[in-house]
Amino acid sequence: MKHRMNIVIVFTLMVAVLTGCGGSAPPDGEGYVLEKTSTGVLIIDRRIVDAKWNEIIDDYDGDAIVLRTNKIGLKQGQKVRYWLDGGVNTSYPAQAFAKKIQIINEQ
Repeated sequence: MKHRMNIVIVFTLMVAVLTGCGGSAPPDGEGYVLEKTSTGVLIIDRRIVDAKWNEIIDDYDGDAIVLRTNKIGLKQGQKVRYWLDGGVNTSYPAQAFAKKIQIINEQ
């Protein structure tokens, strides 16, 4: 009986370690939606409304990333957190696939 209990305890600990103890990973980044297309969104590090990337690219010096996603409801100016699915193409703006995008409600 004692041996069986030890196996159960070890198995439980292994599952907890492999699943991260139920916690979620921190986001890979956050920023503001500048543009939304049918295949993704362009996220930049500060809020700009009523502008397009091609209008600001020459003067913009911050971080920018295009995230491939089919998430519905994203709008220009919204603040978001994002988690990446795989690597990042380091072009400018950077490009990646989004695993998850969460809208941040600002007060």
